[in-house]
Amino acid sequence: MDIKFVPAELRRLDPFVGELLVVFVPEDVRPAPGLAQALDFRLRGAISRLLVQGEFSGRLGESALLSPRPHLAFDRLLVLGAGPSAGLNPQIYAALVDSVVARLKQEGARRTVIELPGRAQEAISPELALDILLDRAGDDPALDTWTLVESSEVAKRLSVRLRRDRGGGWGISRPT
Repeated sequence: MDIKFVPAELRRLDPFVGELLVVFVPEDVRPAPGLAQALDFRLRGAISRLLVQGEFSGRLGESALLSPRPHLAFDRLLVLGAGPSAGLNPQIYAALVDSVVARLKQEGARRTVIELPGRAQEAISPELALDILLDRAGDDPALDTWTLVESSEVAKRLSVRLRRDRGGGWGISRPT
C-alpha cells in the first residue's frame, strides 16, 4: 500500500481524480469538523441536509454514500459515523479502520483519500493513527493507495517516521 498525504484544503483536493473520498463525522459535533465541514460547504450543504433530515447522525458504524460530482472530481464521497467524539480510543479507532477497509473492498475502491477518524479534532495522535492503519490495512493487496488528509507539518513527520520505521518499504509520497 502506498501512503500519500494531502492538506485538508479543498483547493488541494481539486486536482485529485479519485474513486473514493472518505470522511468521518462524530455524532456530537456540529458543524462537522475538519474536511467534512469544508466538503459540506463545497457540496452546498449535502452533509448538513443528511444530518437535518435524520438520514445520518454520525452514530458509530453509520454511513452515507454521496456523489460529489460536479463539485469534486471524486466518484463517491463516503461519510462515516465516528460515534461520540469523547469516546474515541485506540480500540474504537481500530474498529473504524476495519470498517472502512471492509467498505473500500465492498465499493471496489483501490485508491482513497481519507481523513482518518478523530484526526480533525486531534482525538488520536497522528503516529498512533498511522500505526493502527498500517497494522489493519498495510498488507492488504486490495488496497493500492491511501492519501491521508494531514497538515504539511504532520505529513512530514509521518513520512520521516515511515521511512525510518518501515525501512522505506512503504511507497511514501511527499506532501503536495
